[in-house]
Amino acid sequence: MSEDIKKAEELIKTITREVDPSSVIDKEEMTLMEYVSKAKKEEEETKTTFMKKEVVERYLAEVLSQIKLALDVVWFEGLSKKDKDIKPVESVKGLFVIAGKECATASDLLEPYHQAALNKKHRGCKRIINTYLDRIEEQREKLLKAKNTNNKAIKEFVKETIEFLTAFHIILSEETKSKERAQQLRSYCE
Repeated sequence: MSEDIKKAEELIKTITREVDPSSVIDKEEMTLMEYVSKAKKEEEETKTTFMKKEVVERYLAEVLSQIKLALDVVWFEGLSKKDKDIKPVESVKGLFVIAGKECATASDLLEPYHQAALNKKHRGCKRIINTYLDRIEEQREKLLKAKNTNNKAIKEFVKETIEFLTAFHIILSEETKSKERAQQLRSYCE
């Protein structure tokens, strides 16, 4: 056996975690080197990176901050007066897009973590984020069709976002006691 084939077989064993390559290779359609290349690519695509709790904490705080900044634009009166092209309803729609994307990204980031891998605060944030996403998704069509801020969907969305930020902040805060965190989680998610 040539040296390259021996190396490829060793690599295959490592990549497939001791699975017999002949059981998964159609020898007529794929060479050994093609199989190794395919296995490496699949491993890279399925590899999940887990972050330390401090990194998760900072990321969640950043999500909170970005949504709060988008909400501030909604309430900033000078913007709509100085720039007639930006209507308050458009600011709310922008908040919807920003909050939705920030929360969807955070949800995707936290998805690979099972409950035991996250601390209590991060488990609570994950649950609150997913609840918020479900709630705002129900309002999507009506909200995006809204013509002014007196629209019921706009008012409900802004109210929901404020409640979400409040709950998210309480859950994520270091000063929050365990009992208060649990109460806030129940209150928001149920």
